[in-house]
Amino acid sequence: MCSCDVTRIPLTGSAKGQGGWIDLSTAAVCFEHTQHACLEEALCVDLFDASMGTRIALELDAASARRLAQAILAVVVREEDESKRYERTLFADSGLVLAGPRASASCGIA
Repeated sequence: MCSCDVTRIPLTGSAKGQGGWIDLSTAAVCFEHTQHACLEEALCVDLFDASMGTRIALELDAASARRLAQAILAVVVREEDESKRYERTLFADSGLVLAGPRASASCGIA
């Protein structure tokens, strides 16, 4: 089903294409007919560098899009959890106890 409903989101990051690295500013995501992939319809993701007018495009079948989204979320959650564990260990050694968002402000840590 072609939705033709494009979701745009701001991005901070980089991507590498044939011309080299570009700074990402925006992504456009939709489910529509493909331009290149041998699929009738796909999740289409366009990554843009607005300052250069450069675009990198992805066309993924629904199953691949789900697997990619799940992998991205799993890696981000794992890294956030490891970062929190590291911070708890670091502050435990200093005698400070972080109990929530306000704890860092009350400890004088910005």
